[in-house]
Formats: sequence, structure tokens, C-alpha cells
Amino acid sequence: MDELWAGLLSALLAAALLCLVVAAIFLTTVDVSHRVGRRHPTRRRAPLWLTVLAVLLHGTGALLALSGWMQVSDTGVGLGKMVAGEVLMLGALLLQCGCASLYVEAGPEAFTRRGYFGGTRSVRYDDITSTREHSFHGNRTLTVTGRDGATLHAPIGMFDWAPYEAWQERRGGDARR
Repeated sequence: MDELWAGLLSALLAAALLCLVVAAIFLTTVDVSHRVGRRHPTRRRAPLWLTVLAVLLHGTGALLALSGWMQVSDTGVGLGKMVAGEVLMLGALLLQCGCASLYVEAGPEAFTRRGYFGGTRSVRYDDITSTREHSFHGNRTLTVTGRDGATLHAPIGMFDWAPYEAWQERRGGDARR
């Protein structure tokens, strides 16, 4: 009888711990996105649905790992579920990191893009030689190329053209787009 209660108690503690971890990841993501959005309102970030998808994948991975943990003593299937849940949670974490780090900013003098692993590229408005729009599997992407060969690739909705057009008007030219 004591063994039954010990198993039930450990299962409940594991479930509570997994729920706590998923809630902490979700609240951290919400907090970071709100703070970054307030500090840099000119930066366009990845869409919100990607963050929601990452949180849902975290929850699914946590439930899968928990169900595997409960079955690990009964069958060999539990170990596979645990590993699959952890891999799913790791993928969701990478997706959330990408949502937090990617941005395109249209400043007063240049377009700036920060990539997934932190590399930042800028193309000054003076140096833009071409803008090319293309579609890949239904995703519309824009490529901005500078004189020095620097290119920025991003979804077309992440570019804010108002600062570029204001810069063109200050110079007395037409905005090229």
C-alpha cells in the first residue's frame, strides 16, 4: 500500500514540476516580448502566432514526457515517449529563442536585420541598389541589396517603409520600392 502512495505522490510531483516549468517558460516569453516591444517600438519582430505555437509545443512535449515517465516502468514505450517529449520541448525552445532574437528595423538612415544566431546586418538607404520580392512555397520574401553586396532577407511584412520614404522625401527623390 505504501508503494502505491509513493508512486502516486511522485507522479503528482512530476506533473506539478512539468506544469511549473511550462508556465515559467510561457511567462518568461510573454515578459520578454513585452519589454522588448516597449524598448524598441520601431523593430518588427516575428509574428505572435509563432510564439503561441512554441508555447503549445512546450505543453504538448511536457505532457508527452510526463505520460512516458508514468509508463517507463511498465513498458519500453515510456522511454520513447519521454525522449520524444524532451525533443519536442527543445524544438519549441529554439523556436521561442528565434522569435525573441529576430527583427527588422527601419531606422532613420538604414534597414537593420538581426538574424537567428545574433548576426546583425545593415544596409544604408544611400547604398540600396535593388529590392527584389520573391515567393518560396507561398511565403513572400523581400531581399534588399546594398552596394557592398550586403543583403537583407526577411518576410515582406517585417519591413516598415515609412522611414525609408521619409528619408527619400528629405533628399528630394522618389521612394524606390
